[in-house]
Amino acid sequence: MAQLNPKEMQQALAKPFAPEDLEWRLQNTTEEKMRGLAVPYVTNRAIQNRLDEVCGPENWYNDFKPWHMAYSDIMDYLHGQKLRAVLEDDPEYFYEGRFTVNVWKSEKDWSRITIDYDVGPYKWSVLSSTDDWLWDPFNFQNGVIRPAVFKDIAVTTEVRAVKLAALLFGRAPVCPVFRVSSSDKRGVHIRFINPTLGLDETKLLPDGVIQFPEFVFFGDLGATLELWCDTGTGSVSVDFRQGRL
Repeated sequence: MAQLNPKEMQQALAKPFAPEDLEWRLQNTTEEKMRGLAVPYVTNRAIQNRLDEVCGPENWYNDFKPWHMAYSDIMDYLHGQKLRAVLEDDPEYFYEGRFTVNVWKSEKDWSRITIDYDVGPYKWSVLSSTDDWLWDPFNFQNGVIRPAVFKDIAVTTEVRAVKLAALLFGRAPVCPVFRVSSSDKRGVHIRFINPTLGLDETKLLPDGVIQFPEFVFFGDLGATLELWCDTGTGSVSVDFRQGRL
């Protein structure tokens, strides 16, 4: 079985089940028992097969606890926490903010928890600029394979200019993280140009992970990165998430 990364595993587990994997149960009936509400349930066998296929039979198991304990655990986990929320109709982005439990009600066969949230104005891409792109959700009309631009940029002693259109980093101001590796462990030089902000600065990126607060992607004029080594070779990855309203 091919090894899946967490994102691929999540997508594989979320695939719709076939009609034959469903069974229907009568949930509610009218007083005269002539009509009722039928609710679809996924069969235990179908769930077991899905987990075996995606995770491997040796990598999962059932664990049960009384519902009133699990119910409290869920509310404890959610209330007052800074979390991310992905909307069902916009799965490529998440919102981040503070979540609180507002209303809860539990019956014998079902429970409902109403969550309030206070999130920032921008939504952020689930995949960062250096995450491997996914085939299934990719938009082949206007999508951009960002890792081809931002991941493992090869650097030599000759200045390499990387011109970035504004659409690559979105409308929200974002401060990228640089992941640097050089053959002689002397780092990589960078000239960071953002004409919208009037920014033109040159710094040394040491090997490892570093972030400069003044280096910000923002504005309609794009940005330019110039990269070079004093000696040897190197590589630079520019890691950030795209934000938009």
